[in-house]
Amino acid sequence: MLLFSNILICLCSRSLKELKPERTRFLFIPNSLVPLVFMKSQIVVLPYVQATQSGIVPLAFTFGKPVIATNVGSIPEVVIDNYNGLIIPPGDSESLANSIISLLNDSKLIRYLGSNAKKTSETLLSWEKIAEKTEEVYKSCLINKGILW
Repeated sequence: MLLFSNILICLCSRSLKELKPERTRFLFIPNSLVPLVFMKSQIVVLPYVQATQSGIVPLAFTFGKPVIATNVGSIPEVVIDNYNGLIIPPGDSESLANSIISLLNDSKLIRYLGSNAKKTSETLLSWEKIAEKTEEVYKSCLINKGILW
């Protein structure tokens, strides 16, 4: 097993009650440093217990970073297991730990998932695609109301 001596874990959450304060350092990351944090990261981990979606996923994908996320809300619609990230069950700390260790031990898999994450950012999550999908929804609504035919 590879030992990880140079790991910085950034914890960003509204609910960190279970963490031991003496073993945790909380840092505020100003907006100007967010790109640097993502560029220096190898992976992004989002162990949500509940969520409908996450703005962090598209941001991570923009930087070509694979995401380990839980199977909650619409997150699995964007994070495709073994394509641009890994999906784990919510609340399963063993799966979470195993996924992190497995990914950090496999630089080839990190590159593969990261490359696909970047592709996802440039296609499915591009502003052009979002505008196209939004236009489709508006047109559908107008057709259903009989305003457009």
